[in-house]
Amino acid sequence: MKVIKYARKCWMYLYYIWLKIWLSITPGGGRRAIHIPDIAGQVPVGLDTPLLFFAAADNRYFEKYGRSFLGSLIEHQNVPCVHIHLFNPQADQLDYLQRLAGSDQRLRLSFTWEDVDLQPLPEARRGRYYYSVRFVRMAHIARQAAANCLCLDIDVLLVRPVEELLAVLHDCDIAFYPRFERFGIDTKLLAGTLFVHHAPAPGRLLSNIATRISRFVTSGFVLNKLDQIVIYDEFRKLRKQEADLRFKALDQQVIDTQFTDTGIIWYPKGQSKNDSLYEDERRRYSTLAK
Repeated sequence: MKVIKYARKCWMYLYYIWLKIWLSITPGGGRRAIHIPDIAGQVPVGLDTPLLFFAAADNRYFEKYGRSFLGSLIEHQNVPCVHIHLFNPQADQLDYLQRLAGSDQRLRLSFTWEDVDLQPLPEARRGRYYYSVRFVRMAHIARQAAANCLCLDIDVLLVRPVEELLAVLHDCDIAFYPRFERFGIDTKLLAGTLFVHHAPAPGRLLSNIATRISRFVTSGFVLNKLDQIVIYDEFRKLRKQEADLRFKALDQQVIDTQFTDTGIIWYPKGQSKNDSLYEDERRRYSTLAK
């Protein structure tokens, strides 16, 4: 079984390299090409904040996790600054965000959305669009906001004071949870956490990620784990080009997948989303962002 697993990962790497070359010389399009639409809503410009939190979700994920995500930010910051991007949202979800943005003085909330036609993709593969194109949206939001930006999965919870997180991120350009020891280009990092400092080199990384993902999606190649593959590939190239790039590896003390008392961000994975401790905290935080 291991031989088959490694063979698949080798094939994925070669296939990705071939696609990069092929897409660079062809006009794009194809049977499963997806048109990435313009976004609607409020894009923040020139924010004065030490950290902009960014999260994206489809309407189903936002319905389950959006309130707890926002509530955890409210609980652990005096003035949290957050941007939410929604894919194919419901009208009541937009109304909720508008109401929350105007009613809670502790929260600097902006939000955007897009209505995208995913008919070319089989239903089981449509989640690939959401988790990949969020980085296209992150690049646009971070550039306009001109702020340090931390992208998080919307099902995570900030469970410690934000000052502890800022202390970790203050001296780096790029930060994520690496898994460099793993075999295969598609498992080198947890893409649900990506910090980008507002500076030319990190900004170029984010722009390159967005361009590459857009090219794949609009050409009909919405690969499994496309976000992880592209982020790692572009990061690896930039690190070779920029000798002074400050990278910080986030670990369990920051991105806590075990839900301990010392982790700063609780990060559920797979079946741990049903963990009773996580669920209790998620419900409690949900009451803070009504």
